[in-house]
Amino acid sequence: MTAADMAAADVAAADVAALRQPGATHDAQACAEAWAALTAAHALVTEQLSAALTRTCGLSINEFQILLVRGETVEQQLADRLGVHRAAQGEHVAAGRR
Repeated sequence: MTAADMAAADVAAADVAALRQPGATHDAQACAEAWAALTAAHALVTEQLSAALTRTCGLSINEFQILLVRGETVEQQLADRLGVHRAAQGEHVAAGRR
């Protein structure tokens, strides 16, 4: 995320916070700008995270989200892909704790 993107997101967040104040008037333009900044920041972060996951773990962002839901770690998934048995993986972890 660039400094300009961060600044736009900060301004948008401030606009939204101002609208939540008691007695604040609804400003449709400010809401639209805040929403646009939020979606742009989300898209940028998602793109960068997806590239990093693919580069470092060989996982798509969707695969990573599935692992999170299933409660698995990236290490467990990579071990499964490499054919490492859970028992051998457990021995490795136990050896590291000694």
